[in-house]
Amino acid sequence: MSDLFSFDPKQTLLVGIGYKSRQGKTTLAEALQDLAPHEIAVFNTSDLLINAARWQGLMGQEKDSALLQMFAGVVIKNNPDFLIQQFTYAIRDVNPRIAVLAGIRDAVQFDWIKMNGGVMVKISRMQENGKPFQTTDRIQDHWSETNLSSAIFDYSINIPECPDYKDIIMEDAVALYEKLRMRF
Repeated sequence: MSDLFSFDPKQTLLVGIGYKSRQGKTTLAEALQDLAPHEIAVFNTSDLLINAARWQGLMGQEKDSALLQMFAGVVIKNNPDFLIQQFTYAIRDVNPRIAVLAGIRDAVQFDWIKMNGGVMVKISRMQENGKPFQTTDRIQDHWSETNLSSAIFDYSINIPECPDYKDIIMEDAVALYEKLRMRF
């Protein structure tokens, strides 16, 4: 990986939020941004992929999750650094103190965040029976659902599936933000 895609954690702290689909990654990222809108900017993997798929003429206005899952596989296979490059350009355009990267589901992105002094946060939704939530609109054994299964995250947040889950995520966001602030 070129120095072109490097960040100094004293200038911009990279915070990746990852794991599987439909766990609350974007909700947590937005909750963090709501806490400190002048310090935190959110960059979402799916937004980058949606824009790329539309640019290629593969997707219209309506988001197609299954198509995005397949498209990401093709893009990343052909250029493993594609999302890192796109994140880098987007982050440098905004230059936030904390760059929250929502939707990290690939080991290359995970390792890039860690190599740049960043932190990785795993968020998981838990069903009432205590088992992990699994969405039905994606292929469950797709690499994007399994790639980080053995990864070691810096922080782990488990969210119970309940009507007030957004309030619970906000509480977790407050605690996480306090931990992140200690890093600078």
